[in-house]
Amino acid sequence: MYPVEYAYDTQGRVKTMTTWQGFAASTGAAVTTWSYHTNRGWLLSKRYNDSKGPDYTYTAGGRLQSRQWWRTVSGSTRLTTTNTYNTAGDLLTVSYNDGVTLSQTNTFDRRGRIRSTSRSDVTTRQPSCRAAAFGILDFMDAPKLPYPLPVRQAPI
Repeated sequence: MYPVEYAYDTQGRVKTMTTWQGFAASTGAAVTTWSYHTNRGWLLSKRYNDSKGPDYTYTAGGRLQSRQWWRTVSGSTRLTTTNTYNTAGDLLTVSYNDGVTLSQTNTFDRRGRIRSTSRSDVTTRQPSCRAAAFGILDFMDAPKLPYPLPVRQAPI
């Protein structure tokens, strides 16, 4: 286990994390740095001791729009995860630019509850529930799965 030192900015967010491999001799220090948007406070980047790390962008509403990893997919193109949202702010899709990782698409019902999640040609339907008196689970419509789905009576 290595000693760790954290430094915070004036808003109380982690700014740097320093670790040492030889603390007594003050050798082997490695600093990780977090950078935030000046006005909004959103995390913009994280840099490890080698100056590599992810970058982040956000929608006007403050939701994560993209995460650009340091790892490249071809040439100098960095691996990027891109999120899209519906007008209610629900996460609709998560896609990747590497041509390998499967994208994810979510669907929601009118109340904003997730109904299904799809990756490529596989769709997972979310179970629907109905509460009886006193908040006890009365009914659960679950998809047929190759394994048992645990259902217990509990307050909702």
